[in-house]
Amino acid sequence: MLCGVCGSESPNGKKFCGECGASLQKDDALTSVVQREAERILASKLKDQKLVEVEITQGIVARLSDWAKLFGFFVGIPLALLTLVLGALGLRTYSDFVTQVKAAREEALRPLQDTKKEADRIARAYKDLSAQLESTGALAAKVDTLSQKVAKIEEVVNFKPSASLTPSLRKNIEDVFRNYYDYLKSVGFVLAGPPPTVSVSRLQDLNSYYQPSENQIVIDEELAKLPYPGLREYTHYILFSLKKDAFNLGDKTGLESGLADYFPSSFSGQSDFGKDVWALYRKRYGDIKIERNLENQRRFSEIKVGQTEEHEAGNVWGGAFWQIRQAIGKPATDALLLQGWNNCDLKTSLSDLLAFPRELLKQDDRLNRGKYSPQIKEVFRVRGLVL
Repeated sequence: MLCGVCGSESPNGKKFCGECGASLQKDDALTSVVQREAERILASKLKDQKLVEVEITQGIVARLSDWAKLFGFFVGIPLALLTLVLGALGLRTYSDFVTQVKAAREEALRPLQDTKKEADRIARAYKDLSAQLESTGALAAKVDTLSQKVAKIEEVVNFKPSASLTPSLRKNIEDVFRNYYDYLKSVGFVLAGPPPTVSVSRLQDLNSYYQPSENQIVIDEELAKLPYPGLREYTHYILFSLKKDAFNLGDKTGLESGLADYFPSSFSGQSDFGKDVWALYRKRYGDIKIERNLENQRRFSEIKVGQTEEHEAGNVWGGAFWQIRQAIGKPATDALLLQGWNNCDLKTSLSDLLAFPRELLKQDDRLNRGKYSPQIKEVFRVRGLVL
């Protein structure tokens, strides 16, 4: 009996093929043939499917390999360079590099931290010092202010104790003299010697005068209550301190007396500054004629050098000075008169009426480039002195 599956001959009566084990029954043989054919076809299909899968897998692997090579090319170069740099720096791994960077960062920041601490310490110390300086400065300012006040008073005038010098009278004299001295400084006067001493007492005559030998201003207690007498005597002190020989040479033309009348009057802005004094004189001595108003038209022809009483001669000079003041103003006039006296030839000026006016023109040239010379000349011309 032939096997329907493999074709081998088998003895009759056998149910299964001795070669392939297939059933020798007709129905079973057909089934076996069909099954084998199906298995063959299926195996063939599976083989084809596996082949496709393998090919796909190989393609994917190849593509990934290409990509890896490309990535390695771009990444590998920097990594290689990094490796070379790290090697040049004596570093073996990236971890070593990170560690050293961290250490370097800490090392770099440490001075900054130390600096910040030092800055904070300095700031605290500065704050403490500022507070101390502020406190010290406030105290120093108070001391300086007090010292200036004391120095200012001492610089202007001293006082001789007396029963007539009450505290209120002393303060009044201090204030008047201090303000007057400040005014004189503003026009150029500089105190060179020690300040004078003021002596207030009841005198036999209603009088006030300056004693150069003792550098002392003597004022009757009644006159001391008025500003003019003390300021006129203080002006004598100033003029004599600028010209040491003025007192000894004598005031033959009345020039020094005229300046002693003018400066207090200019300071007060009153041409008849001494009118209250003359009222006291008339009250004590009766109806006597005393006229010292600087707003006058007196002429220099009234002065006889070495003969005219110095106060009368001084009133002529004072009138001329006041008229110049009205023409060119107080500051310019006062500065010119002060510098004129300070620079004049004393012996000539105290004996020659034209000497001091010429000195004023010279000082105007020096201080003002001759700006006020026409007005000065005109004032002296109308009063009888042609320059």
